[in-house]
Amino acid sequence: MKEFKVREDGVPVLSINDIEIKAEDVIKHFNADILLKPCETPIFSFLNELSQKSNFSYDLLQDLGNNLHGHKILGKFQFKPRKIFIDISVDGNLRQKFVLGHEFGHLVLHRNILVNKAGYADIDIADIEKDLITGHKLLSTPRDWLEWQANQFSSSILMPRSTFPNALIDVQKSLDIHRNLGQIYLNDQRSNLSDFIQILEKLAKIYQVTNINVEIRLKELGLLNDVRGKNTKHISELFMEE
Repeated sequence: MKEFKVREDGVPVLSINDIEIKAEDVIKHFNADILLKPCETPIFSFLNELSQKSNFSYDLLQDLGNNLHGHKILGKFQFKPRKIFIDISVDGNLRQKFVLGHEFGHLVLHRNILVNKAGYADIDIADIEKDLITGHKLLSTPRDWLEWQANQFSSSILMPRSTFPNALIDVQKSLDIHRNLGQIYLNDQRSNLSDFIQILEKLAKIYQVTNINVEIRLKELGLLNDVRGKNTKHISELFMEE
């Protein structure tokens, strides 16, 4: 794999494309066929194989408690020995995979950082809800950059860019949507929004992630042109309405 420059605190200097390449390299190492057609990335199998062949382990059923500010810890990367922990609160739901991909990103990208200089209170990386929020964020501290990189890695490995655009086209055709194939134009029209929700649900089912994960990935890859009014609710809020 290509090696990248790092800062004095060990934070790697990575572009979005660099992270995409890293994720693709990891997939190729375990199963290159994942990059050929739209499907779920078997990230649990990846980690199981890695644990059998190296000094690494993972635990998906720990109660990780709260951090010093009282916020629930959802995932944790331990440096020595290298281990990933996922809180039991996300066990059995689709959010677990993104949290796992995020911690896997810390392992792949950040295993050599100087964690105290990167802004973490503990000797390990403990992630709470705000660390797992994707999309545009202010990146001002070393920790901000590390969490952004881990989130980007999770999106990239769970929804590979080599298959995701074709998956979108297939889903659009299955819904008899033939305008602007491979792109989504989202405005305030109810029919347009209904189509969008159906697309999210079908893509989420293919990749076994959440609808929100899919929406962010569409934006990351430039496949979603969202021109809704400024006061329109974020699509994620609609799934909580009844």
